[in-house]
Amino acid sequence: MLDHLKVIKLYLENCGIRTIERLTGIHNKLISIWIEQMSDKIKLELEKSKNNIKSLKDIGMVLILEL
Repeated sequence: MLDHLKVIKLYLENCGIRTIERLTGIHNKLISIWIEQMSDKIKLELEKSKNNIKSLKDIGMVLILEL
């Protein structure tokens, strides 16, 4: 799990997949899978929160405390 979190953090810091591979020793295919999985989770959470918005007052910042 720590490797997964480290990979996502590096990706969010604009490191390329090949760079992340060199830094972590994790194969680029697995890195791509983890990034895609996290993207799917984020999209799902955004879809859930979208259903709760009734007016502009209900719009807030979406915080991802832990990936």
